[in-house]
Parts: sequence; structure tokens; C-alpha cells
Amino acid sequence: MENIRLWLTASIAVIALNACAVNETKPVKDAPAQTTQTSEAYPAFGRIVALDPALANHVAPNAKVEKLAEGFWWAEGPSWDKKRNQLYFTDVPQNKMFVWSENQGLKTFLDPSGIDVSTLPQNIQDETREAGVNGTWMLGGDTLVMANHGKRAIEKLNLETGEREIIVDNFEGKKFTSPNDLVLAKNGDIYFTDPPYGYKGLNDSFMKEIPFNGVYKYSAETGGISLIDSTLNRPNGIALSPNEAHIYVTHSDPIASKIIRYKTQAPGFSNAEVWLDTQADLDSGLKGNPDGLTVAADGTVYSTGPGGVLVISPEGKLLGRIMVGDDPMGKPTANCTLGGPDGKTLYITSQDTLARVRVKSGR
Repeated sequence: MENIRLWLTASIAVIALNACAVNETKPVKDAPAQTTQTSEAYPAFGRIVALDPALANHVAPNAKVEKLAEGFWWAEGPSWDKKRNQLYFTDVPQNKMFVWSENQGLKTFLDPSGIDVSTLPQNIQDETREAGVNGTWMLGGDTLVMANHGKRAIEKLNLETGEREIIVDNFEGKKFTSPNDLVLAKNGDIYFTDPPYGYKGLNDSFMKEIPFNGVYKYSAETGGISLIDSTLNRPNGIALSPNEAHIYVTHSDPIASKIIRYKTQAPGFSNAEVWLDTQADLDSGLKGNPDGLTVAADGTVYSTGPGGVLVISPEGKLLGRIMVGDDPMGKPTANCTLGGPDGKTLYITSQDTLARVRVKSGR
């Protein structure tokens, strides 16, 4: 019954609860993905590289990196649905969302995922670079919260009814540029980043209303928006520590590659610190900038970065890498999340590939 309700028929109207939201999309009923589902054997497609003996406490040295599906333009935004035992993830430039499960394999879930670009004025169509949903986050059992590039908003999708509602789309009356990634606190507050990746002109796009690229907090209690940082050129992924005392933000600037940590109790960004500097690894030729990240229950951070997925101790020490693919310099990797029935499977969206690996530090 859950699957029947999830794959809503095309006749179900998707209700826009915000006047700014146009041409809402809805879950696609059993649509095949325009990608390739790998065989049930799930071939090995990567390796574990230890930089410190302590890595073995978090990821087994012989853990198998498995390829689950391939053929995406730029896979992103994975979230695990414990209720339905399946993974949602996005392809931002292709403007689609997919769902993968062990039993049913890969399916297209939303098409388009963000906004139908054809409904926009021609000059905006020409300027749009990525119109799809990027980061996602499961809230409870039936709600998926999404960072929507095309709508320039944080919105939520009811997985039972198909209703989509914009939560917030502006800061001090000015539209966000292209919300990228998000994380929810236990009290429902939403932390998110807003870089310029949605538009071809990036920082120089005529669509950009806010002069900086921000890191924000949305208050679930008041509906207010607080600015955490306005100084970053390319804020990207965002995550919370298990005790919610810190947030982590990746900086995907090719000349300032790093992960920044903030104290959540302090306002503004005066408390920001460079938690892990990844510039030297990027300059060495390892592929991929820090992008999405996720945090295990014991504080271990899995962050994409130069070479693949970086495994980082709670103290900020790089312990090793999970490298997807066969290239010795790694594969550009967008994001990752912990999931599976026991929370100890790391799902990885790596460029054109969806992969997974079993880990010891889980959620």
C-alpha cells in the first residue's frame, strides 16, 4: 500500500501553496529512469585509501565500493527514507529526481524536479544553468524538504499527497539565488546555503538579487531568516554535528578549498574556523572540491572532496578517502548520506554514478 500511495497517478493535482511557485511537478508513476541500472551483483567500483590507522574504526580497509546505477549528468542530494526503505537523489542539470531501492532498483521520481524552464520568460530560460532540485532532507516519515534551484526556494514535498509548499524564498525581500544544500535541526530549524550555481552568469547574473552568497538559518518557530555568513564565494554543502553545537559548511572555491565549522549558539560568523583545509590536495591533482557532507552519530564526518569522500574524525583529522571509480586521482563526487536499515550504508552520488559502501560509523 505504501508503494501505491507513493507512486501517485498523473491525475493527482499538485497544489501550490505559495503564489510564487509555478508549474508544480508530481511524483511519476513507475517511470523508468533514462539511466542504467547495474546488475544485481553490483560491481566493485572504487577503493578505500587509509591515511591513518584509525580509519579502520570507521570504514573497513577491504570495504567494497559498489556501483548501483550510472548515466546521470551530475548526481546530487541523496536522502534515505527509512519508512519506505529507499533512497531519493537528484540530477540537478537534468532537472530530475530519482528513487532507488534494493527491491525495485532505479526509477524516475520527479520530472522536472525543480521548475519547468519552458514556462519562464525567454531571457530567464537563456540565463538558467540548473533548474532542478539539489539538496534534500527527510523530515519525519512523509515529508521531503528540498533546496530548489529553479524556484530559488526551500520547499517541502508531501510524499503521500504530492503537495509541494514553499517554506522560504527570500531574505529581507530579495529572492535567493539558487539554494543548494540544507540540513534540519531537531527542532525543525533549517540551515542552508545559497551559492550562484543556478545561473550561467553566476555572481554576475542579472537574476542575482542578493549581492553575496549566503549561509542561512530558517527558524521553524518564527519563520524568520538569520544570516550566518555572507563572506564565502562558494558555500556549498552543510551539515550539523550530532549535538548540534556546530554546523559544517564546505567551500567549493578552486582557490580556497576548505571545510568551515561554526558554533550554532553564536550569531553571525565571527566564530567561523577553517576545520579542514583541502587546497593542497586539490592542487595535487586529486579530483573534486568539497561539496556535500554527512555526519555519523559518533561525530565522524563523511565529506566529498579531493579524491572522493573524505573520512574525517570528530576532531578534524583526515583519516582516509573512499574513492569512487578507477581513476587514481579519484572521481569528482557531489554528495553522500547514511542510510540503509541499520544506518551504516554510505550512499554516494559521484558525477554520473550512484554508489554505496558499508561503514562502521553510521547514523
